[in-house]
Amino acid sequence: MNYQKIYNLIIEHRKTKIVKEGYCEIHHIIPKSMGGSDDYDNLVILTAREHFICHLLLVKIYKDTPNYYKMVKAFFMMQTESKNQNRYITSRKYSKLREDYSKFQSNNVSGSKNPNYGKVWCVEETDTNCVKRKPFYKHSIPSGWIPTKEMKKRQKDKYKKNLYISKKNEMESKLTEWYNLYCSVGFDKFVEITGYQYSKPNLVTSFSRWVPTFVPQNGKKR
Repeated sequence: MNYQKIYNLIIEHRKTKIVKEGYCEIHHIIPKSMGGSDDYDNLVILTAREHFICHLLLVKIYKDTPNYYKMVKAFFMMQTESKNQNRYITSRKYSKLREDYSKFQSNNVSGSKNPNYGKVWCVEETDTNCVKRKPFYKHSIPSGWIPTKEMKKRQKDKYKKNLYISKKNEMESKLTEWYNLYCSVGFDKFVEITGYQYSKPNLVTSFSRWVPTFVPQNGKKR
């Protein structure tokens, strides 16, 4: 039986048809224990039954591989009904248990009943990986700590900035090299050498944007 194909079909189905009602769970398509990330593309929302089946399929898919025991561990962690791991739990039974537990959590640990009600999760400013988190009331966050959301926003902004700088440096380096060649051999020969497919005005516009040493025909620098 092609377990990988069955697994892929479940994932593809839920990628196009999102669960709209009832209890559901987030599943990592590539398991975190195998290097899977928390990125949107690696997540899918499944029903509790589908989630159970997917983890059972992963056990079968990775049998006789170094990752087999990781999948077995992840599968057994889902069986929360009993400490006896030899006890078999069907997918329907697991789904029912998770739904009941979800209702219990909603009724008993929601709103003001939640011990962290009114608090925000924070990390130390030096903890860029957001590993150790603690809840604090908004008006009493200790010095040196910031909300996790703010830390992640900082990381995202920093990533975008570094990406832009990297792209800018790459473009400047490439187009400066092209500009020097263009000045040496002219446009026609430049096209012949580089295989450039666009017009001369388009090329000159690129030079004016990315090449620091660019000098237009009128002799005035940008």
